[in-house]
Amino acid sequence: YIPPLFLSNCSQLNFLQLAHNKFVGEMPDIFLDKPNLQVVYLSYNRDLVGTFPTSLSNCHEIVLFSAKVTGLSGQLPSLEAPQLISFRAGRGAIAGTIPESLLVSHGLRVLDITGPLTEYGDLSGSLPTGAPHAWPNLTLLVLSTNKLSGTLDPGLGYLTRLGTVAVSANFFTGSLPAVPPNAITLLYDDNFFEGIAPDGLCDIVTFNLRGNSKLNCPLPSCCSTAVTCARQCCDASCVPLRMIVWDRVLLVGIIMAGVLVVVIALALHWLWVWLAGEAVRWLSGAVRWLSC
Repeated sequence: YIPPLFLSNCSQLNFLQLAHNKFVGEMPDIFLDKPNLQVVYLSYNRDLVGTFPTSLSNCHEIVLFSAKVTGLSGQLPSLEAPQLISFRAGRGAIAGTIPESLLVSHGLRVLDITGPLTEYGDLSGSLPTGAPHAWPNLTLLVLSTNKLSGTLDPGLGYLTRLGTVAVSANFFTGSLPAVPPNAITLLYDDNFFEGIAPDGLCDIVTFNLRGNSKLNCPLPSCCSTAVTCARQCCDASCVPLRMIVWDRVLLVGIIMAGVLVVVIALALHWLWVWLAGEAVRWLSGAVRWLSC
């Protein structure tokens, strides 16, 4: 466990690395009187429970915060840290909303608040108003498997450094934002988006629109028009479904050809057996005739 008085005499501490351990029990409030703290790593302590220490809100110099895959629960810490670059938390029992205080972190590049793997998390509400404009350097936005709702700010489509957006399995509505200029992965599946899919989806490596029952056709050009936008578009790696169909046709053809070869081989085998039997009977008859 982490002792309650742990670091009580370290008022000048600026780097705290506690990740990838086996801490158990309640998380103590160890961040009091740590005004110079810049880096906090708490991730991968599954049995570290309790709520996020409220004293984190006094750590205005934090640059990196990571608390993924822990037993910590409740509202995320309200960090007012202008220098914050990366904020990671998730795979736990996080509740409440995304802290509005993150809007002061204009250099934010990574925001990863992923819900549990097997069910919806309890993080609700929406993205803070004006988030894309507050985070012009954002490169990764991951908010999957939560209970977030509302619309995605169209400004996301204009973030030139944004490479990954993963908001799968939430309750987002409205139109999809434009494809960011340098996007690599866009995962919008299992929400309630509506309207027409934006142009440019076929130019990125991975996208997923499945499970959005209100999306309208036409589909992006790299997807099959034989299926509806409501159920399937492309698979997770954006392999066009028409290619998948042709692959299946080819597979069926190969199987049928194999079966045909086996049937022909069996027929030839039985023909050979029959001819051999007939030859033996003819020779036997010839021997008996000569012996007479």
